[in-house]
Amino acid sequence: MAQVQPYRNMAPLKLDGANTQIDLGGKITTLESKLWTPNHDEDLLQLLGMFSVMEHNREKGCSLKFVNTYEGWYQTLPQNRGTLHKIHLVATDKGVPGNYEACVWEKNCTQDWKKMNLPLDAHLMKIHLELVYFIRLCPEIEPRA
Repeated sequence: MAQVQPYRNMAPLKLDGANTQIDLGGKITTLESKLWTPNHDEDLLQLLGMFSVMEHNREKGCSLKFVNTYEGWYQTLPQNRGTLHKIHLVATDKGVPGNYEACVWEKNCTQDWKKMNLPLDAHLMKIHLELVYFIRLCPEIEPRA
């Protein structure tokens, strides 16, 4: 049986075999690392990255500028609670690029938010998406080609 590691605020989710517990909407959910699946939907990855930076800026009063999302994974949550996305992205802070990791909870909803036009409608996005965490990665972690 895999070891369960409790989620710590601002700690990245593990993909290395350890299960993680995370609070989603007031309910503790166990994420199994073996269930993370690489996400190859470029359009979705870019939307999730834009949303993450926009929401992080709103919550923290920052002024990061989204550049691109370069990799991502997803996991379907139990009890029809939606999908959790873990993404790595590049954003600039006062012109200086940095690598970031974000975790976004895509909630099950009846409307298809993915068909919305850009620029993103922040109000509609928040109905369907929730930013779980947003952290800067160590400088030595480089985007994969």
